[in-house]
Amino acid sequence: MFNQIEDLSYRLKQDIRQYNNHLTPISVFNSSSITNPNELDQSFMYSLLLKEIILDMPFDNETKKEYVEFCRIQYAGNDTQMKKIDEFEENYQPLLSIQWYTKACFIYWTLNKALRNQDTEIIIKMGFFLRDLHYQIKQLHSKMKSHDHLRVFRGQGVSLTEFEKIKNSKGGLLSFNSFLSTSTDEHVGDMFADSARQNPDLIGIKFKIEIDFSISTQPFASIKEFSSFEENEILFSMHTVFRIVDIQEIENRLWQIDLIVTSDDDPHLTNLTKYIRNEIDGSTALHRMGHLMIKLGKFDKAEEFYNKLLNQTSDNNYEAIAHLNHQLGIIKQEKGDLSDALTLFSKTSEIMQQQLSANHPDLSILYYHIGLTYQRLGKHPDALSYYEKSLEIERKSLSSDDPKLATTYCNIGLLYNDMGEYAMALSYYEKVLEIQQKSLPLYHPYLSTTYHNIALAHYGMGNYSEALSYYKKALEIQNKSLPTDHFLQATTYCNIASTLNAMGKYSEAFDYHKKTLEIEPKSLSSNHPGLAITYCTIGFSYHEMGQYSLALTNYEKAIEIQKKSLPSNHLDLANTYNHIGLTYEQIGEYSKALSYYEMALDIQRRSPSSNSQLHATTFNNIGSVYASIQKYSNSLYYYKEALKIRLSSLPSNHSCLSSTYNNIGLVYTDMGKYKKALSNYEKAIKIQQKSLASDHPLLAITYNNIGLVHQKMEEYSKALAYYNKTFEIQQKYLSPDHPYIAITLGNIASVQKSLGYYQIALTMYCLDQCPIEITNALQANRWFVSLGDPGSAKTTLLRWITHIFAEAAYHEDEEIVFEEESVYLTIRIPIRIRIVEFAEWLIQHQTKTLIDYIGEHTWFSERYCHAEDGNVLKELIYHDHALILLVELMGGASSFFFR
Repeated sequence: MFNQIEDLSYRLKQDIRQYNNHLTPISVFNSSSITNPNELDQSFMYSLLLKEIILDMPFDNETKKEYVEFCRIQYAGNDTQMKKIDEFEENYQPLLSIQWYTKACFIYWTLNKALRNQDTEIIIKMGFFLRDLHYQIKQLHSKMKSHDHLRVFRGQGVSLTEFEKIKNSKGGLLSFNSFLSTSTDEHVGDMFADSARQNPDLIGIKFKIEIDFSISTQPFASIKEFSSFEENEILFSMHTVFRIVDIQEIENRLWQIDLIVTSDDDPHLTNLTKYIRNEIDGSTALHRMGHLMIKLGKFDKAEEFYNKLLNQTSDNNYEAIAHLNHQLGIIKQEKGDLSDALTLFSKTSEIMQQQLSANHPDLSILYYHIGLTYQRLGKHPDALSYYEKSLEIERKSLSSDDPKLATTYCNIGLLYNDMGEYAMALSYYEKVLEIQQKSLPLYHPYLSTTYHNIALAHYGMGNYSEALSYYKKALEIQNKSLPTDHFLQATTYCNIASTLNAMGKYSEAFDYHKKTLEIEPKSLSSNHPGLAITYCTIGFSYHEMGQYSLALTNYEKAIEIQKKSLPSNHLDLANTYNHIGLTYEQIGEYSKALSYYEMALDIQRRSPSSNSQLHATTFNNIGSVYASIQKYSNSLYYYKEALKIRLSSLPSNHSCLSSTYNNIGLVYTDMGKYKKALSNYEKAIKIQQKSLASDHPLLAITYNNIGLVHQKMEEYSKALAYYNKTFEIQQKYLSPDHPYIAITLGNIASVQKSLGYYQIALTMYCLDQCPIEITNALQANRWFVSLGDPGSAKTTLLRWITHIFAEAAYHEDEEIVFEEESVYLTIRIPIRIRIVEFAEWLIQHQTKTLIDYIGEHTWFSERYCHAEDGNVLKELIYHDHALILLVELMGGASSFFFR
C-alpha cells in the first residue's frame, strides 16, 4: 500500500523507467563483424549515421515549434502532458535538456520509443533536443573531476535471442543505441535486473561497467543534480561502445556481464566508424541527411531535405542546382513518379552539358538514371540508347573492373530481361558478378542485387530451382546489410513468391506474399507500380488454387494502380490484362476473356518496347479461348504463332514450350486426331520431365490429357495409369474440394467402369472421405446413396461420391422401388445428377451450391411435385427428403487447358 500520493507517483515513474530499460536496443559485434563491416548490425550503423548528421545539423526555433505541434496531436486529451508540453514550449533551453529528459513525461517516452523503433521521422523532429542533450552531457563530462577509475551498473532485461548473441560474442563490442542510464549504486542495477525476470520472455542482466578516465570516449556525466530519481545516475550519450569482458550466471535467468568502455581510437572501433561514415557523403549535414534517407528508402523525407537545400541555393550556383535536381530525380524515380523524374533529369542535363566536358563522369551517372527511367516506363529503345551513352563514357575513364561499370552492365542486363532476351541478360549479369566479386566484401548490398537479377534471368528461362536459389542468396545478404523492412526485401519476397507459384508451391508462396505486403505500404506510395506487381502475383496464386473471385479482386487492384502510374501502352498493363483474361476463361466467360486478351495484344502492338514472350503468351491465351468455343482452326493458328516465337527465343527445355505443345495436343484431341495429339503431348512431357520436379502441377495436367486420348482410343489401362499419376500429384498441391480433383476422379471412374472395376473405384479413393450415410449404405450392400442434406457442393460432391453404385440403382426406363427400411427412402425424391456435367458447371460457378445446380438442371415427376414449384423442391432438399443419385456418362472425361 502507498500512504502518500508522492510515493505512488515515484513508483509509477520507476516502473516506466524499468519498462523502457528492458526495451533499450542493443547492438553486438562479434569478431566476424568487427573485421568485416558488412556484417554490422544495421540498426547500429544507420542510427549512428543519423546521430552524427543530426549533431552537425543547423536547428532553429521553428524546429522546436514543429515538434511541439506534433506532441500536441499525439497527446490530445491528456491534460497532464498537455500542460507539460505548454511548459516545454515556453521555458525550454538547451541547458535544461537533461532535466527534461529525466522527467517521466512526453520527451522521455517519445525519444526512447523513436530510438527503439528506429522511427527516423520522429528522431529528426527531435533532432534539436537530441543534439542539446548530447552537448550538455559533453559539457558536464568536461567538468567532471578526474578519477583513475569509475565503476557503474545497469540492470535490464533482454530477449533470449539477444542474450544468446551476447553470450557468443565475448571479446566483441556492444553498444546501446540510445542514451544510456547507469548508476554508481550496485543495488539499483540489481533491482532492475531482478525485476526483468518477472517477464518469462526476458533474461535479467546486470551490466558491470568499468570506466578508465585516461582513455578518450563518448561523453558521460553524473546527472544527480538534474535527475528526478535518487539513483546516483551516470548518463552516457548515444552509441557509447563497450567491450564484452566476461559473462557469468548469478542464478536462474539472472546474469552479470562485465563491460569496459572502449577508446575512441580503438582500432576495431575506428575501422567500423570509418566504414560507416564513408557510406554517406555530402558537403553539408543536410546533403548527408538527404543521402541517408534515400539509402533507408525514406523517399518523402529525402525529398523534403533536398527541396529545402534547393530553396537555399543561389540561382547562380549551377553545379549545386544540377546536383540537387539529379538527387530529386532519383527520389521521384524510386517513388514511381517517372514523368517527374524525367523532367528533373532534363533540367540537370541542360546544366551539365553546358558546364561539363562531353566525357565527364557525372554525365555518365545522369545518362544511367535517364536510361533507368525510360526502362521503367517501358521505353526500351530509349533506355538502351542512354545506357550505351553511359557505358561509352565509363569505358574511356574507368578500368575494366571498376564497380561503376558493373552498375551499367547490370541495367543493360535488366533491360534485356524486360525484353524477354534472358540469355543476353544473364551474360551481362555474369559480367557484373565477376567485377563485384573482385571489388566488394562478401555481404555487400550490391551483390544481393546481382544475385536477384541472375535469379530473374533464370526464372525467365524456366530454371525455377536455380532462380529460387539465387533469390535466397540475395535475401540472405539483404537481411544482413539492410535495415528491417527495407523495400528491396519486399521486392525479393515478391519474386520468391512468383517462383514458388511457378513451382506449384502455392501455400508457401502465400507466406512470402504476406511478408511483401507487410513491408511495401511502409516504403512505397499507394500508387507505386511495385505494389501492382505484388497484387498481380497474389492474384496468380489464387487463380492456381481455383479461388477465381479472389484472383480477380487482386488483379483489379493491380490494374487500378497501373492505370494511375504507367503509360497506357506499358507492357505491365498487358501482362495484367492477360491474367484477368485467364481467370474469366477459367470460369467459362469466354467473351470477356477474349476481350481482355485483345486489350493485351493491342498494348503489345502499340508499345515502344519489344517483348516477344509476352506476344507469345497472348497468342497462346487467345488460342485457348478459341479451343474452348470449338473454333479449332482459329485455335491452332494462334497456338502455332505462339510456338513459332517460343522456339526461336527460348531454351529447348523451357516450360512455356511444353505448355504450347500441350495446348496444340488438346485441339487435336477435340478434333479426333489422336495420333497428332499424342505426338504433341509426348513433346510436352519430354520437356517437363527435364525441367520440372516430378510432382509439379503442370505434369499432372499433361498426364491427364494423355490419359484422355488413350481413353478415347479405348486403351483403358493406359488411360487409367495416366489418370492415377494425375491424381497422385493433385493430392499434393490442391485442396480436396478443388474442381480439378472432381474432374480427375470422374475420369478415373469412367475408365474403371469401362474396365469393370466397380468395387475398387469406391474403396481406393472415396471410402475414407465419404459421409456417414454413404459408408453405411455400402456396408449394407445397398446399391444406392443417400446424401441427405447436400450441404456445400465443394465439400460433398467434389469428393466423387460413389456415382457408379448410384447408377446401378437407377435406369431411366425402369421405375425404382425402394424398400421402407432403406433409410426411409420411400419419402424421398430421386434426383439424377450427372457428375461430370456438375463438375464442369461448378468450375464456372464457384460460389453456387448443389441446390442451385438441381434447380437449373433437373426434371421431376409430377408424382412428387410440380416442376415449376422450385420452392417446394428447395424445402424438400433442406429437410433431407431427397435421394440424390450421381451417374457417370460414357465419354464424359474432361481435360485441362495449359496457360
